[in-house]
Amino acid sequence: WAQGRRHHVLDPRTGRMSTGDLVQVTVVAQTACTAEWSATAALLRDPADAAAWLREHGLPAILVTDERALHVEKESNHG
Repeated sequence: WAQGRRHHVLDPRTGRMSTGDLVQVTVVAQTACTAEWSATAALLRDPADAAAWLREHGLPAILVTDERALHVEKESNHG
């Protein structure tokens, strides 16, 4: 689990623990499986990229940065 700047999530690009600016991502989705994989995918991104990606996929989320800044992304309306 998270320990300081280390995290239990491995970055597939490096094979090492994720060390990005996001330390927590919570996603609301139709299934727990979708919420889990989308939160993990977002966690590996830059905060701005993660927010944009989540909005693009219509997934409401809470993103917390290493500076404890809280960002709430609301579900987008697609029509």
